[in-house]
Amino acid sequence: MSPPVLLKTSARTGHQSATKRQEHRAVQYRPPLMRPIRFQPLGARRVRRSDHQEQTGLAVNISARGLCLLLEKPPALGQVFKVWVPTPLPGLDTPTLAQVRWKRHLRSTPRHIYSVGVEFLL
Repeated sequence: MSPPVLLKTSARTGHQSATKRQEHRAVQYRPPLMRPIRFQPLGARRVRRSDHQEQTGLAVNISARGLCLLLEKPPALGQVFKVWVPTPLPGLDTPTLAQVRWKRHLRSTPRHIYSVGVEFLL
């Protein structure tokens, strides 16, 4: 399906010109979360066996397409995680798959902390 087309009418010529709206660049609502979140790396060939165990990070925000995490170890770009997405009800987190899309080292912190963006796959 193609993205919606917005039509503009020129006051000078009376002709309409179409401009495509970039949906992926649209501002999305990302409520702050600041909640521990469980995740488990899956299927990486160069990841140590101990790194396949369930880990915990801090969720900074969440949207319909993914979430931002703070982690102590930098994951590889493209790494797939099983993530337990928090719900308003305690203990009823929803498991889903997410893939690392970007990561940034936060240099202003005393410890090695990474901001990591993951996109939901399911």
